[in-house]
Amino acid sequence: MRSRYSAYALGFSDYIIETTHRESPHYSPDTAHWKDAIGRFCKEHDFVGLTIEDIETASDIGYVQFIAHMQQGSHDRSFRERSSFRKCDASRWKYFGSTA
Repeated sequence: MRSRYSAYALGFSDYIIETTHRESPHYSPDTAHWKDAIGRFCKEHDFVGLTIEDIETASDIGYVQFIAHMQQGSHDRSFRERSSFRKCDASRWKYFGSTA
């Protein structure tokens, strides 16, 4: 989670795409369009910080509860999310989505 937040903060759209699970509803096979959308999002926001509140892991699925502290101009765009990650191989986790 920390590495994905940092990638957003630095505008590393390739990393965001690479670390998104292919079965995620957020995954797009149109990577050129997806990369542009990520780039626009990154340029429009200031990434102020990340607070990890909780981490749960099982054998092949994990959850991270966090607060992403962000600004868009003078507006606070911070949000809380519980993200799910799926293990793809022995050590690699990829973002799958968010849960309520």
